[in-house]
Amino acid sequence: MRPARGFGLMLGRSLLALLLLTAPALAQSRTVTPEETRKIAAQAVLSGQPAYGLDLARALLALDPGDVAAATTASRAARALGRYDEAQSYARQAWKSASGDKERYHASIAMAQALASDEKRTRAQFWLRRAAEFAPSDAARTGAQRDFAYVRGRNPWRSSVTLSLTPSSNINNGAASDRIEIGGLSFALSGDAQALSGTELALGLSTEYRIRSGRRTILRFGGSVEAKRYWLSGEAQDQAPQADASDYAYTSAELSFGITRAPKPRPRDAKGPGFGLFDAELAIGKSWYGGEELLTYTRARLGQTFRLAPKTSGWAAALGEWQDRIDNPARSLSSSELQLGVSHRFDAGRFTVIASTKEVNSDSALVAHSARKISAAFQLAEPVFTAETTLSAAFEHRDYEGALFGTEREDDRLKLGVNFFFAEADYYGFAPEVGVSWEKNDSTVDLYATETFGITFGLKSTF
Repeated sequence: MRPARGFGLMLGRSLLALLLLTAPALAQSRTVTPEETRKIAAQAVLSGQPAYGLDLARALLALDPGDVAAATTASRAARALGRYDEAQSYARQAWKSASGDKERYHASIAMAQALASDEKRTRAQFWLRRAAEFAPSDAARTGAQRDFAYVRGRNPWRSSVTLSLTPSSNINNGAASDRIEIGGLSFALSGDAQALSGTELALGLSTEYRIRSGRRTILRFGGSVEAKRYWLSGEAQDQAPQADASDYAYTSAELSFGITRAPKPRPRDAKGPGFGLFDAELAIGKSWYGGEELLTYTRARLGQTFRLAPKTSGWAAALGEWQDRIDNPARSLSSSELQLGVSHRFDAGRFTVIASTKEVNSDSALVAHSARKISAAFQLAEPVFTAETTLSAAFEHRDYEGALFGTEREDDRLKLGVNFFFAEADYYGFAPEVGVSWEKNDSTVDLYATETFGITFGLKSTF
């Protein structure tokens, strides 16, 4: 045995013996095992004697630095004493020494508690996801999820990451046909003006800081970045040899400010419809396309939710947007939109329908139009092949102000989709999501008649 190791064991045994012999609860001298000592230390923390529990746990760790239970108890005791850095250090020691799911679960919970008490709530949320992943039982997993929701509710920061991969039949929004007709004459379209198949990789990052102002108002300051990159299929490269996938790359960055206000509490005996949350947001941003500056924009939104019935909610929203095109100033625009929505929960699932009307003003006849849209979604109550399933459909009619090639342009756009969320196949609280969509745009101008089929693979949080 190495001298240092021997000295550590001797010191640990001496400390442990001294602590146990002087403990109030053990007035009569007797020999206790390390297992009994772990229980005494844990009970001391639970009974409001964290200093004594920490001393016992330290003595056990002097005997065996890999004692996961002792390190976990030491972390909880240090947290109770307000020594948050020390609590995190012991929790980290427990995690490094843990060898099974149960030990990893308790180490993760201890670390999350230490971080949350130290107001490091974003990191605490990560450790609670880790605790849920290694939870030894359904009850323990539910507890970790409940703690996650509590910490998230107290965390002023809200951050999210989105990632998806979408093989698509039309990454460039190209025409469905290889020819168009103008004035009775037929013209061939170049390969890159037609639909090009390929794959889209989308990554989104967003964060928001929330400040509570009074009992019913929250101020929000946020930012987000979105990037989409593409790969052309072999067929698309043969169709348009001069096309480069980087020509379709899209990036946007945005800063936002918002206000959310809760309604006044309703009397318990109140009946009938009532107001829900009011929300207002202003955002500014910039977009790039093909590596070149595309536009800058400002967006505004006002929204109000309503409680219409015990199983029914509704909302109304007014939106405005102002775009300044950098690549083509003539295509700058301003738009206004009104949305009305209602959602009702049936025994078979939740049905949501949204109707909207939109007016787009621009100097360009290719941009200025009016639009009417209706969309619906039905989220099934029961899973389909273990997957939470949502069916969706949308129809939009656009009437453009100006004629193109001597033809008044009108578009009818139909989109159908189904989304599968495999919540049971989660890892660290994230599970795979698969979406299948088909979209067709019928236009009086052949150039704008398009059809797109895509399958999206992504990740979504389960809690």
